[in-house]
Amino acid sequence: LEEVFVAPGDEVYEGQLLGKVKSGRAEADQERAALEVERLQTRINNLESAVIASRLEASRAQAVLSRAKDEYEKANKAYQRQQLLIREGATPRRVFEQSEKTFGEAKAELESATRLAEIAEGESESLVKEIDAAKLALREKTEDLDEANAAVAAGEIKSPAPGILIAARAKPGEQVSPD
Repeated sequence: LEEVFVAPGDEVYEGQLLGKVKSGRAEADQERAALEVERLQTRINNLESAVIASRLEASRAQAVLSRAKDEYEKANKAYQRQQLLIREGATPRRVFEQSEKTFGEAKAELESATRLAEIAEGESESLVKEIDAAKLALREKTEDLDEANAAVAAGEIKSPAPGILIAARAKPGEQVSPD
C-alpha cells in the first residue's frame, strides 16, 4: 500500500480515491512500454524526414532523366541523319564521327540517369514500407502502453459508495494482496 488518503471515520463520496497500491512490476512495464512508444515515434519521425528527402532526390533524378531523354532524342536524330548522309557520301567522316560520339555520350547519360531515377524511386518506396511497418509496431506498442497504464490505474482504491470509512486493513508501506 503506497498511500491512504482518508482515515477511518472520514466521510467519503462514491468514486473518491481512498488510496493507492503500488506495483513495481506494473510500473516497470508502464515505463518500458512508454519508452518503446517514444522510440518508435522518434523512428517514424526520422523515417518521414528521410522519405521527404528521398522524394526530393527522386524528383531531381526525374528532372535529370527528362533532360537526358531530350538530349538523347536530339542526338539520336542528328546521328540518324548523319548515318544517312555518310551512306550517301554527303557528309565528312569527321562530322559523322562527332555525331556518333555525341549520340553515344547521350545514350550513356540516359542509361545512367534512368538507373539513378529507379534507385531513388526504389529508396522512397522502401522507406514508405519501413514507415508502414513502424506505424504498425507503434500501434501494437501503444496498445501495450494502454494495458500497462490500466494495470497501474488498477492500483487506485476508490470508494464504491458514499458513506463513512469504517476501517482500513493495511497501513502505507505494508504489503497487500490483490484481494
